[in-house]
Amino acid sequence: LTNCCSSRCLGLWPIYLVVAGLSVLVYEASLFADLAKGADWPAFAFVAFSNLTLFFQDWFLFLRLDQGALVPTAAWPNWPEPYLVSFLLVPQCWTLGVELTFYAVAPFVCRSVTRTIALCLFGLAVRLTVAWLHPPTLDPWVYRFAPAEMMLFGAGGVAYFAGRALWQRWPREMRIAGRCATLAWILLVLDYGSPKLNLVLYHAMPLLLFSSTV
Repeated sequence: LTNCCSSRCLGLWPIYLVVAGLSVLVYEASLFADLAKGADWPAFAFVAFSNLTLFFQDWFLFLRLDQGALVPTAAWPNWPEPYLVSFLLVPQCWTLGVELTFYAVAPFVCRSVTRTIALCLFGLAVRLTVAWLHPPTLDPWVYRFAPAEMMLFGAGGVAYFAGRALWQRWPREMRIAGRCATLAWILLVLDYGSPKLNLVLYHAMPLLLFSSTV
């Protein structure tokens, strides 16, 4: 756990650099030249650092350029271009920014079931707060805000502790439960997109997805 963040980052980084380099060559050779024209040096340094290291790429969805400076925003698409997110060499890698945030705190949390539960409750509290404030746009608050995503990472950790304890006491029953859960997941995947499933996901689980019913 001590080196989980650095290990995960180093495992991803070489492949990321190859893809980012190809992106610059093929699509965005003038990316940083365009950024330099409209951003001050702290904003330019932040974008360059994040593109080189993978860290904080999810922050691009919560910031905008205002007269060259980076300022927070609850709805980046509502502002004039250029959007800060357009300066990501590999836009899909915002997900890794969220993941690396968890790995940065994991060594201090995941050794203890109590702290793992606390992380889950922290994420839940953030989700409830965001839902109560009702940001002007669902995206990127639906599933891209790292503090809120700690609920899901924490839930995974709690499931690990619970599963380990239950397996030691009831291995046969847990094996059956695992198979049933796998079958249920397969059925959900096969039925994905149906009106009935969408009703369950977006109305019966508002805390997970920040549906319009919150």
